[in-house]
Amino acid sequence: MAVRPYEYEQTIAVNVTVPANTPAGTLIQLDIVANPLTGAVQKEVVIPASQSWYITDIYIKSADDVGVDAQAILQKNNVKVLLVTDPLSSLLISNPSRPRYPVLYYGPNDRLSGYIRTLAATGASPVTITFYMKVRVVDTTFFSA
Repeated sequence: MAVRPYEYEQTIAVNVTVPANTPAGTLIQLDIVANPLTGAVQKEVVIPASQSWYITDIYIKSADDVGVDAQAILQKNNVKVLLVTDPLSSLLISNPSRPRYPVLYYGPNDRLSGYIRTLAATGASPVTITFYMKVRVVDTTFFSA
């Protein structure tokens, strides 16, 4: 019987608070909640040494998730930009024609971080943007048969 790594999927929530009176074109660093059990917010997630992460989907759950429209910019190791999304408002999960992206790969010890770039100015009140990333995790810590 062949030994293979343990694989599973998880959903990562990404939140950004856009301050009041923020002009269009502003970059704001992402707040990433990679572990839903702890709820810890991180600006940068370091992929564990025994894992590889494959981001297979990026979406919003409802139109209310986007307080002001923006694009997500995902980086690898704070250097390489792997993806700039379409406007987040177009990524509604129930929209069958929403944009799809190639799978993004983050290997052991890679760093996942990013920004949003606002596409419109905010009004007199701060707004929140929330989007989600579906991640397939391949973990070699414990092998399954």
